[in-house]
Formats: sequence, structure tokens, C-alpha cells
Amino acid sequence: MEFPIILKTVQGRKEALVRQLKTDILALNQAYGIIQEADGGGSAGESPLEETLARDLEWLIQHDIAEEVKLAFYNPSDPTDIFLEKKYRIGLFNQVSESGQPSQELTKWRIPDSYEFDVFVYFKKAFLALEAGEQQARLKNFQAGWFDLSSFGANFDPNPEEGTEASSDRDFEEPDYPEVALPLEPSTARSPMSGGQVPGSSGVNVSLLSPFTDANAKALWIASYTDSRKLIDNFIKVSDALGLVPVQWTYSEGLKPLNSKASAYLYDDRMLGTRRPSPLELLGTIRSASQNGLRKNTLYLLEDFHYYLARENLAGQEFAEMISMIKSMSESLKRANSFLVILAPNLDLPAEIAPIFGTIKGESGLKATLLLDRYGRDLTKLVFEKKIKPVVGRDIEIRECLKILSRLEGNNPLLVGKAGVGKTAIVEGLATQIVKNEVPEAFRNKRLIALNLNAMISGTKYRGEFEKRLEGLLDEVTSNADSIIVFIDEIHTLLGMGSTEGSAGAENILKPYLARGEFPCIGATTYDEYKRYIEPDRALVRRFQIVEIAEPDAKQTVHILMGLKTIYETHHRVKISNEALSKCVEVSANVANQYFPGKAIKLLDSVCASVSFAGKEAVTSESVVSEFRRV
Repeated sequence: MEFPIILKTVQGRKEALVRQLKTDILALNQAYGIIQEADGGGSAGESPLEETLARDLEWLIQHDIAEEVKLAFYNPSDPTDIFLEKKYRIGLFNQVSESGQPSQELTKWRIPDSYEFDVFVYFKKAFLALEAGEQQARLKNFQAGWFDLSSFGANFDPNPEEGTEASSDRDFEEPDYPEVALPLEPSTARSPMSGGQVPGSSGVNVSLLSPFTDANAKALWIASYTDSRKLIDNFIKVSDALGLVPVQWTYSEGLKPLNSKASAYLYDDRMLGTRRPSPLELLGTIRSASQNGLRKNTLYLLEDFHYYLARENLAGQEFAEMISMIKSMSESLKRANSFLVILAPNLDLPAEIAPIFGTIKGESGLKATLLLDRYGRDLTKLVFEKKIKPVVGRDIEIRECLKILSRLEGNNPLLVGKAGVGKTAIVEGLATQIVKNEVPEAFRNKRLIALNLNAMISGTKYRGEFEKRLEGLLDEVTSNADSIIVFIDEIHTLLGMGSTEGSAGAENILKPYLARGEFPCIGATTYDEYKRYIEPDRALVRRFQIVEIAEPDAKQTVHILMGLKTIYETHHRVKISNEALSKCVEVSANVANQYFPGKAIKLLDSVCASVSFAGKEAVTSESVVSEFRRV
């Protein structure tokens, strides 16, 4: 069974929608046990928890506060990994059963044994636009046992009774961590629906925790890193210990919650969603949310933001707006008990805003990798973000690379093979194994960075500029040799770069580093380029250990396509038959001067695009033959 399972959204008038929600929650509890039996019965005169949860949702819908509810099962270790979800939306016409029959598709799927279940509530924009006091008044009689309403005021009691202690229909254990002020958030610490444990402060990096616990702590911070993934993981632990919700911003993905607690973070489309806010919009959204009390106890982690703090990267007016916006944010964040952290390779900030920021130095003490980050792609990070295709059938070559890299000297593998046989894919496969910890201990947590040679030489107009840039990059790698592996594709193009009258070429700068084993590097080239550029330089040949990458046969290529099948089906939204994969290999064998698996993968991609463009749903052997004839 493939996940995620996204069931069709149902909508209807309030009464019918509430009826459907109630019956589905009862059915889910019977099928999956989303509410523990020990907590579900209640004493005499009390409703079972499953009924009181449904009643609370009914209250939110009937009082025009919620416009949509989502039920979701997800991976407790990765909240973005959804197993099953279904939405319920208020509409003008009923699409749901008038009799309130349970949605059978919700209970017929087999969910993995390890899961978390949450209820997501999306508020009406009219409610979100109200002042905090008006929101508090609307929620005055709300039974808040499933939700934390502390963000609506320190003295807010959702169910007051004269002379008695505030209570709800449920008896929950108080959490052993600081109370989190979030608007209407299902509390995974108190709710019996969730099997996850709330992490404490054990294992938290003290140097990252202390800046936020000081009574006079600043709201704005800049933190340097050598590996942003490790730093973000540490900040997630810090946020859990302090009761903060970690939310990350990157240029490519916009805002996203980072842990299981944040996965239940109730948000509206002004904060998180499919639309990616620009840097200026981002700051305005954060400031507005903090001022209006919509977002409290939040830790904002801005990963790519440092680029926009350089004058040369923004027009004068944009830079001035950025600086002005940042200056005005501190008080708003403090009132909302929130923090904003800019993650950057170094601690440099414009002089106008540097005094209002606190600084957090990277915990490793290693040299910053400014040039590597600028001229390279972190393949391990791309694997972590699921932006690299799976690699099939290359375990032998990957193990050979690891053995060579583990040597004291002569530790530089050189992948030599014909174009299209998968040299780059082998390196991506190595990056995947590093992220999955399927490598020896010495290689775990290393970064595998692919160097962009064109970017390195671009803009070097004057003699010596390229050599200076290359020497700076080599210095960064040697200073972080225990945590970095560099990949140079088409490495033969590096040789001779910078060779002008009176200056040394790149190969002469590289040789001493390669000879001492200080530059962990994987190179890739073809047989022809190896014989033409590298083989004549015997000293350079001795620095590398050749790993020959043979062209896979037809049977191996079919196996590789089977491993990539799901990727292309998801991208093109088509179904690919196994016969079509075999036919791709069969007909692409007739293409001269290209090699497996590259030419078969190229044909498969082309066929899927044509089938999808024609509005069809399935890729067949006939469509493969038709596309091959066309091209």
C-alpha cells in the first residue's frame, strides 16, 4: 500500500457536517483505537472522550469559528509524512450523508503500527480578524479540554464556575513542560489520542538553550553553522524544552512546521500554506501575527535569509525596507514570547541592525564553509529534503568509493565511465546512504557537496582571482576534512583552469592537497577525457584511485527503471506498466552513441510527458514505441 491516502473532501451545511464528523470519529475509535480505552469511558454522568471531542468540534462549527476540520494519521518521527487524511468543509449544499453514516473508506485502510492521529481546525478569516478580546468573548463558554486556549489571555478561563475550580468533562494529566500559548491547538501532551512523548530538556545543547532562558533575552538572533541540518535539529530540541513551536522558512519551500507538536499547529493561510512569502512579506507576517496575538511562543528559523541582508543583493529601497522592518520587530516578538533566529554560515550583519541581534556561535567550532556553500550543492541536504531520486543497483560501486575514501593517503576515488551510465547517480546514492546512516561510523553525519566549476570561475576577470578563490575553498575543506566530502563532476574541466602566463593552474594547486589526503574528493569523468587530460600527468594519476563504472545490461536497466517508476508516476500523474519499462529498454537499445541507463530513463521521461500532455492516464508499450518513432 502506498501513502499518503488523501480522501475526497466532504462538505455540507453545518448540521450534516457535524453529524458526519461525529460518526466518523466514533468509527475511527472503534477501528484504530485513536482514544485509549483507559481514558475513553468516563465515570457515571460523563460522556466518553470520543463524544466530547466531537461535541467540541460541533461547537466550533456551529458558532461560525471553524470553517474546515481535517482528520489525519501521520508519521510521528516526520509530521510531513501523511498516511491518511480527510477534510470536512462547510458548504452551501450537502455532499455528506443526511443519515450520518460512517465513511467506510476511513476505516478500511491498514495504517502503520507507529502513527499519530490529530485533528486540525482551520478558522474562518472573520474570526481571525477579530481583536484578541473579541475572540476571547466568543470562546467564553467553549469546553476547552481538548485545546489550549492560553493565548487568548493569561486569565482566560473557558469554563468558569462561581466558587469552584475550572474543570472540563475530561480529567487530563498536567504536562510536565512549560505551557504553550497556541490558539486552539490540540494538545498532544494531554490528549489521549496521541501516543507520542513530549521531549524534555535532556540532550539539549546548553549553549543553544541558554540564550532564550535569560530574563533579558533578546528576541532576534543570528546563529552560525557548519551544518545547518544539525543546527536545526538542535533548535527543535530547544523549542521542545521551552514549549516553543519551531517554524522554518527557506526560500524554496516558504514556511513549514518542524516537529510533531508543530504538526498540530493550527494555522490560517496568512501564515503557512502553499504560497511562499517573499522575505519582506515574511517579516510583515511575523510582526503582524505577533502584534495581534495570533502567534505566540513560536521559534522562527530563517535558513536562507542571510542572503537578503547584503546590500549588493537588494535594491537600495528594498534593503532600507528590510532594515526598517527588522528594527520594528523586537518588541512585538517579546510580547508574544517568540524568537526569530537567522541561520547563516557566519555572524556578519549590516551595521544598522547588528546591535539588536544576539549571536549564537556554531557548536562545532569548525571553519565556516562560505565558498563551499556558495559554489556547491549539498547533496546530503537535498536527500534530507527528498529532492534526489533513489539510486538502484549501484551498491558495489558505492562501497568501493567508501573503501577508497577511508584510506589515509590516495583517498580520492575517480569514477570513470561512458556518458549516461550513472556516475553522478552513484555519488547521489552515497549521499543517500550517509543520510540514512547506512555507512561506516567514520562517514556518518558528513556532508557531500557537489562543486559547481562554472560558478567558481565565473566573474574572475583578473589574473590570480580564480587561484585565490580555489585556495580559499581548499582551506575550508581541509579545515573541515572530517565532516566534508567534495564531488567534482567533469573533473577534467578543472585542470588548466586559471592557467595564464605567470599563474599556476588548478591542478598544480590541487596536487599537494590530494597527495597528503587532506582534500577528500570524488571525481567523475569519461574514458576519453581521462586519457586526454589526466593520464598524461603521471603525478595527478597517482593521486586518484580509478573506479570503473560499467554500462548496465538490459536486465539491470529494467531493474533501475522499476526503482524509479514511482517517481515518474507521481511527477507526471500517470500509471506505468512493467511492460512499458521493458519496452523502454528494448527500443532505446537502438539509440547510438548513448548508454544505459541514461538513454532508457530519458525515453521513459519523454513518454510519460507525452502521455500526460495528451490527457491519458497510462503508459503502455504502444505509447513507448510511438514516442520513440516520434523523436
